[in-house]
Amino acid sequence: MMEFRKFVGAFLGLVIGLGTTAAIPQDFKFAGLVISDPWARATTTAGQAGAIYLTLENETEEGEYLVGASTDIAEVAQLHETQITDGVARMVPVESVGLGPGMGADLAPGGVHIMLMGLTEQLVAGQVFRLRLTFERAGPTTVDVEVRPLGG
Repeated sequence: MMEFRKFVGAFLGLVIGLGTTAAIPQDFKFAGLVISDPWARATTTAGQAGAIYLTLENETEEGEYLVGASTDIAEVAQLHETQITDGVARMVPVESVGLGPGMGADLAPGGVHIMLMGLTEQLVAGQVFRLRLTFERAGPTTVDVEVRPLGG
């Protein structure tokens, strides 16, 4: 009977603890822009590089550009594009990501993404961290980024 009570107590503690974890990020709306599904892959250590992926939609009738990003968990957050030359992938910095009126852009693995260099902590699956995005016209906004499992 005592073992059962310990099990129930541990189970309830886990359930209550799950209720206090950070919420999974949702779509963010900002100045006619929609920022959807911001996520990053887990890393094995701090100090290494990471990447953030998301989808952008411009619901306005004017063009817009994503021109920068920053976060407290990395020394540098920079817009990058994956380029493959002779079978070798390289990460190349880009100045901006353009969003025409009514258009969108996917920042996805194998393409344009936000590169995190000099991570100050390991990215752990289930963790949520803040990311500041800067747009040319709309200015800065902050979104939550969900860390997903390394193989996910």
